[in-house]
Amino acid sequence: MQKRTLVLALLAAGISGCGGGSTTSTNDTNTVVSALAIPSTLSVINDSSGSSVAALQTNFRAAGTSLSRALADPGTDYSRDNKNSYVYDDSMESMQTVNMILCILDQMRADSMVNKGNYAALINSDKCEQGKNQDSSATTGQSSTQATNLWRWVVNASRADNSSPQIVKAWSENMEMDGPGQEQRIEVAITVTEGVSTANPFGKFTMNFKGVNPATGAVKMKGTLKTETAANGKVAFTFYEVDGTLLSSYNVGESYSERASSVVTAPDGSNGIAQTVSLDEGNFGSGSQSNSAGYSIAYNASHVLRAGDSNTTKAQLQAMNSGTPGICLSRTNFNTNVWRYDLYHTADGVFNGNTVTAGQRVALNSGFPITYDNNGTSIFGHVGYWGIWLNDSSVTLANDQTGSG
Repeated sequence: MQKRTLVLALLAAGISGCGGGSTTSTNDTNTVVSALAIPSTLSVINDSSGSSVAALQTNFRAAGTSLSRALADPGTDYSRDNKNSYVYDDSMESMQTVNMILCILDQMRADSMVNKGNYAALINSDKCEQGKNQDSSATTGQSSTQATNLWRWVVNASRADNSSPQIVKAWSENMEMDGPGQEQRIEVAITVTEGVSTANPFGKFTMNFKGVNPATGAVKMKGTLKTETAANGKVAFTFYEVDGTLLSSYNVGESYSERASSVVTAPDGSNGIAQTVSLDEGNFGSGSQSNSAGYSIAYNASHVLRAGDSNTTKAQLQAMNSGTPGICLSRTNFNTNVWRYDLYHTADGVFNGNTVTAGQRVALNSGFPITYDNNGTSIFGHVGYWGIWLNDSSVTLANDQTGSG
């Protein structure tokens, strides 16, 4: 077997307030219309240690120069691919839903399809998992092979002119299944009045969504994500979602959940305040159960003060005041994990029968075995979607490490 050298580019999943730039299109009168982008994620607490998205981009490209000049050239996939950072804390659990929604919308690329009529978008929702890794093999460093399930949506984005709001409508063709007879089609409507910018990384938009049973028309799930006006140059957003019907007791299979978040922050994420609450009730086979969580946080460039916990109710959270004890956390000293990465070719050559160039992203549909030379000792392993497994647990691979496969 011919050996080929690959470079592992380690990425951290991100929750910074970022989004694509503006694009242009034409309407029915051939007037050039600028598209408005909404953020692909909404930030609450970002990384203040220097491992921000910009720093990741800079360090990522700089590291490539020691391997190959062509690898880190500005036009390669290695240099152009986005690198994201994400800070997870238990208080931000309810934000998972917000960023899952925005990640799905980001894959629709509506800002690139303004005034082009209805179009189909295939969404890989697996790419939108953030924060806590739910795959057990990921915690051990082992890889797993997993088929990609694509979610088909129909999308329409329109804007009459550059003085009008941008309207995005989308609905899922694949049904979500919550159990027998509980299909729901997801419908989304977004009004965007201002795209993302440095001054306002959230932009200005209102998004309403709901889950509709296609047979009965009943609404099972609904919610709103909306940017808000804030004082003193701050930016803000609110989120609310309810799923199911609140009952005094639940039969087996019945459930109810509620999520709410309110965030006010400086545009650069240096300081802000936030409140998040969640409620989950239902009967999953062992009687009715109820779990609530509520957090109130305030943060500056170096620390986060967090009050509340996984048992705090909404009423208790509202009763908190400035004298309520809290936990002080650091924004510069924390554990770091890598959740996702891509592979890039380090030199021109042939891979799987195709001509490739240095810095080009490796196109693979599954994992593959690797051999790593550890000071003269061959270490065997496997690289897959969920990470890297080596047969020597004492060996740790660094960013931009090379090996043969």
